[in-house]
Amino acid sequence: MLLNESGFLARANAALGHRYFLPLITLASILFRLCLQIALRHSSGFADELDYQAIGISLWKHSTYAVATGVTAYRPPAEPMMIALFYAVLGQHPFAVKVAENLLLGALPLLCAMLGRSLGLSTQATNVGALLAAFHPGLAYAATTFYPTVLTTVALCAHYRGRRRLWRSAVAQALHSLDSRQLLLFLWPFLWGSTASGSGALALGSSS
Repeated sequence: MLLNESGFLARANAALGHRYFLPLITLASILFRLCLQIALRHSSGFADELDYQAIGISLWKHSTYAVATGVTAYRPPAEPMMIALFYAVLGQHPFAVKVAENLLLGALPLLCAMLGRSLGLSTQATNVGALLAAFHPGLAYAATTFYPTVLTTVALCAHYRGRRRLWRSAVAQALHSLDSRQLLLFLWPFLWGSTASGSGALALGSSS
């Protein structure tokens, strides 16, 4: 029994440390969210989502920041601006916007891996955090809606990578100032997963 468990752990450790693990889970998560988006394609959406889409349509058609009840300054602008841009180029196709955000969300496993490495964790530990991030149910659902969580995630990822290049950092800071609210609610399980895995690996190493 112990030998079987040891063999399973060795195979799992090897899989987590494989160089293709991160790109494979990124691709799998994009396909998973795409299936979810297709399944929920005709859902009505909730109040926040309807506001973002209404503002996007208002920007596209009238260059005004308004909802059905009139001009507003309540919602952060990055999501409506993205909706307006896609509608201006492709016409009013909400599904196209959601597919684009799904692709943008593919940056999240990379973000978690970079955060793990910056904490000094092993490849296996950082990949556990990336795996949790790739298939987080809250973010998977966010990709099916008009909601700024996806853009906030990408902005934080760009900010992390942009510290070495001023122009990247400036763009990331601008995006982050436009949409920076819900991400920590979604991000803490990934950080916890990476840190817990790293602590477990350190404990196993010290005990051996």
